This record gives sequence, C-alpha cells and structure tokens, in this order.
Amino acid sequence: MTTPMCAHDVRRIAVASTTDPRTVHRYLRGEAIRSMSKVRIVEALKGLGMDSMARAVVAEHLGAEALPTNLEVRADG
Repeated sequence: MTTPMCAHDVRRIAVASTTDPRTVHRYLRGEAIRSMSKVRIVEALKGLGMDSMARAVVAEHLGAEALPTNLEVRADG
C-alpha cells in the first residue's frame, strides 16, 4: 500500500516532526506507531497546513464517525 503524498511532502513532515520518514509513511497508511510520534506528526501536519491530510487519514482508517472535531491526539492512543 502506498501513501497519498509525494516523497518531498513526507520528508517535510518527517523533518518538522523529528521522526523517521518510514514512521510518517506508517502513520499515513494507518498503521500503529508510538503515541508520541503520532502527536508530533499531527502537530507537524497542522504546522505545515496539511491538517486536512491528517483528518483524511483518520477518516480512511477509523471511519468518518471517529473524526475528532479539533484533531487532538491523546497520549493513550
């Protein structure tokens, strides 16, 4: 399964979130990653103006009813 972003954007997110690009790919595919990495990636997406991408990932992998209204990611999950 591929991710819905080009390699350049994945690298931008990885740098902004101080995570490995492979972790960003795992997040975008909806795979399990550590909660702190998830928080940093979501914050990086917001900072880069790509928060709609984070919402799309959540909607695709968890269902639209699971979408949070303010895209908060809790440390427990």
